[in-house]
Amino acid sequence: MKKNLARVLGTAIGLVLVLIFLNYYGDGIGIKSFNGTPPQAGVSTPAPVGASATPATQATIVQELNGSIGTMIHGDKIMGDDMVSAKSVDRIKMTFGNEEVFVRMYDNPTSRDFLKQLPLTLMLKDYAGTEKISYLPKKLSTKDAPAGSDPDVGDFAYYSPWGNLAIYYRDFGYSDGLIILGSVESGGAEKLARMSGDFTVTLERAD
Repeated sequence: MKKNLARVLGTAIGLVLVLIFLNYYGDGIGIKSFNGTPPQAGVSTPAPVGASATPATQATIVQELNGSIGTMIHGDKIMGDDMVSAKSVDRIKMTFGNEEVFVRMYDNPTSRDFLKQLPLTLMLKDYAGTEKISYLPKKLSTKDAPAGSDPDVGDFAYYSPWGNLAIYYRDFGYSDGLIILGSVESGGAEKLARMSGDFTVTLERAD
């Protein structure tokens, strides 16, 4: 999560600097020249960068940049070096033992393809002390998927090279072919971590 936040903040800071630049140089007033020398009377000086842009154009640029920052922070999830839509569209319920865990699904082609297979009853097993995995009856679509992802605790994912579901209860590094489908809601990762051995889980759409 810290790695993803750092990427978002870095990009947001860059966009804020662009906004400051537009605000300072884009008003056409010519507060200062680029060479640091005050304009002399009777001597024409180059128009500041952005002076040719109309106020409406500048407002559009600012609006788009503000929208981009908001979307990056609130609406998307960074996966590897790519950005994919992470807006919640559905919740699913996982039932195992006496526990219920809810997952908020993201809106991407692979996630939507997974939802079409529900309800499912699968056998989950531990893998590498990091995740619970199970092979799906049918491989999922990888349309528009990133090359890979860097999962966080609680990520509900699909590992396309093997065709298995992967639910992370511990942090893990970047993996080629990993597609994040959703995120386990608070407390769910801890419940999965407490499960030892293989166990049966039922997955269905939440009411």
